[in-house]
Amino acid sequence: MSSRDLPDNSNAVLDIFSRISAVPRPSGKEKQIAAWVMARAQKSGFDSVRDSIGNVVVRVPESPGYEASGPVILQSHLDMVCEKNPESNHDFSSDPIRLVVEGDWLQANGTTLGADNGIGMAIAIALAEDRFFRHPGLELLFTVEEETGLSGAQNLDAKMLQGRTLINIDSEQEGTFTIGCAGGENGRIDLPVSREDIPESYTIQRLDVSGLRGGHSGMNIGEKRGNANKILVRILGNLFSRVPLQLISLDGGTRSNVIPRDAVAILALQPDSEEKVRCIVDTAAAEVAKEYAHAEKGLSITLAPGDLPASIARAFSAADSRRCLRLLDNLPHGVHQWSTELEGAVETSNNLAIVHTDEEAVHILCFQRSSKMTELQTLTSHIGVLAARHGARFHRNGFYPGWEPRMDSPLLAHCQEVFKKIHKREAKVTLTHGGLECGILGSKLPNLDMISLGPTIENPHSPQERVHVPSILGVYDFLKELLTSFAS
Repeated sequence: MSSRDLPDNSNAVLDIFSRISAVPRPSGKEKQIAAWVMARAQKSGFDSVRDSIGNVVVRVPESPGYEASGPVILQSHLDMVCEKNPESNHDFSSDPIRLVVEGDWLQANGTTLGADNGIGMAIAIALAEDRFFRHPGLELLFTVEEETGLSGAQNLDAKMLQGRTLINIDSEQEGTFTIGCAGGENGRIDLPVSREDIPESYTIQRLDVSGLRGGHSGMNIGEKRGNANKILVRILGNLFSRVPLQLISLDGGTRSNVIPRDAVAILALQPDSEEKVRCIVDTAAAEVAKEYAHAEKGLSITLAPGDLPASIARAFSAADSRRCLRLLDNLPHGVHQWSTELEGAVETSNNLAIVHTDEEAVHILCFQRSSKMTELQTLTSHIGVLAARHGARFHRNGFYPGWEPRMDSPLLAHCQEVFKKIHKREAKVTLTHGGLECGILGSKLPNLDMISLGPTIENPHSPQERVHVPSILGVYDFLKELLTSFAS
């Protein structure tokens, strides 16, 4: 992407974003991007500090007349979700994200874009470096490992921060102020399996479900997108009830907060049953394609000769095959409860995120979210009961709290006033089913007044991720007006 590709007046923020995109920043490997942020801060004459887990704070002095305002925290996270199309050879540990401009939209070439949350970073840095507006002191907070459990926020050294007003730039719809979010928790299941020899006459076949949209397990969970793990198990259930076969492995999904786009099963079939199996798969594929026609235009279900997985040479026993499929079929996925307080909002959900097979067990990861902590606990416990009923071990980890909304927030009222002044209309106020760090940060910093906002981002956590460029400028201009209005 060159400056010639950029829409008018967007060069400042997008130039910073393009430089961020050149630095690898998978979750847990944020040292390079943290160093880049601190070096850029030093070049601008700003102090910066990094805590023991890797979170960075850049301190920007206040303009004259803002001494009594107190600093405002602008918060975003350093890491990004690393997803790519099957044909992509992109290496997220070393390759820059390749940016593509299409009309008013910015996306990547075959990978996640990282606008979640690189655009938030770029907006905060651009504001700090803009010498032509007056503002209170700014504390730019960049956290680590947001996408893999919010551990950066959970282990934040709060002594680095003095501000008690926080603007999180990690929401995904311009003109919307988010004032609360769901909490979350992982449910991990380990199902032991016994194995038996595969008859020499059997053939090895590979059943693939691929081409799904995937997406963010919070933001997109209510859209009835397909889950590759659930679709695969559905087809396998049809096969096991009608033909003799052996299950060797199931694998699908990549991350807890990503709806699985691809899944594969390796099977052993009697040679004379291949035609019948193919007919069953084709029929099931047609049924699934019809069911998901509104949401999954790229769905592909194929059966083809395959190879045994590395280090696995035997098949599940018949009893354990049935037990595994029953468990996966019974595990919930999608919306568990819609909100009764906010129409169209998801209250509680589960993402059947990852299935992985080794020689001894099938390992399953579920990710539960809820805006009500009692409902989160109930759903997680229910998944644990299902696991126990099928002879599996269960443990829960990675809990983080939700962010309780404050309708009487002075910051919310001020943001609404400024937005209406600029746009002559009211901003939308909402809760998000996605995970934000605000709940954790609020527990770390007493009396913190918070709001979350951001530009319009579609399909985060998938290679179809894209950001609306005019909305980036809208957020930037709004924040300039808002910060200027904090004058003493």
